[in-house]
Amino acid sequence: MTNIIIKELKRFFNSIEGYLIIIVFLLINGLALWVFPYPSPNILDSGFASLDNFFELNLTVFLIIIPAITMSMISEERRMNTLELLITKPINPSSIILGKLISTITLVVIMILPTIFYSYSIIDLSNGKIDTNAIFCGYIGLVILTFVYASIGIFCSSLTKRQLIAFILSILIIASMTYLIDFLVRILSNIENNLSEDNYTNSFPILDFFKNLLTRISITENYKPFSIGIIDFKSVFYLFSIGIMFLLISIENIKERR
Repeated sequence: MTNIIIKELKRFFNSIEGYLIIIVFLLINGLALWVFPYPSPNILDSGFASLDNFFELNLTVFLIIIPAITMSMISEERRMNTLELLITKPINPSSIILGKLISTITLVVIMILPTIFYSYSIIDLSNGKIDTNAIFCGYIGLVILTFVYASIGIFCSSLTKRQLIAFILSILIIASMTYLIDFLVRILSNIENNLSEDNYTNSFPILDFFKNLLTRISITENYKPFSIGIIDFKSVFYLFSIGIMFLLISIENIKERR
């Protein structure tokens, strides 16, 4: 597994695409948080010494960045017929998948390390009057979010030889579990409000049930506590469950090729 991790890290840092991904990530965050005016989540415009906007922004930024990293993890191995070579060696399929996962998380951690300077800037702007625990929780949330998105990305990469298809499929699945679910919750809320106005009642058990269900399975809603400095262990358990589920399916996809 260690060799797989080293191989993926070398492949990433030996390519122009790898450095482009890092540069794009830092540019998007830097410009959105410090330069671009409203409606970008500009920290200076908000008037609050907080990194909440940074953590919320990366829920969307990671939607593109992480699939871009994972799209070639297994699809490229399949295209080059090196996956079959790996499988024939005495390597457990779970080690292959875990190696890809750990390398992805390591890459993203390296990528977000420069953003620690944002923390120092915020602390300086607030004259030290800032909740550093909230920042710490936010970074933990980013790592957990990386785990979930990377698991989905690796799963999609295990389905096809084409990197572009893996990339698009990853985005579609992640977007469905975040923004599509949030959109459906808003629709149900609007329907409930309209019915309340017509029937003069606030009790709609079926609508409440589906709205609560969608809210609980939304990645966005489960990530929000971290972005505001709260570690919700129910959210941690749920997000890890999603990631583990996609990893197990990926392992089964690899085993089928034996």
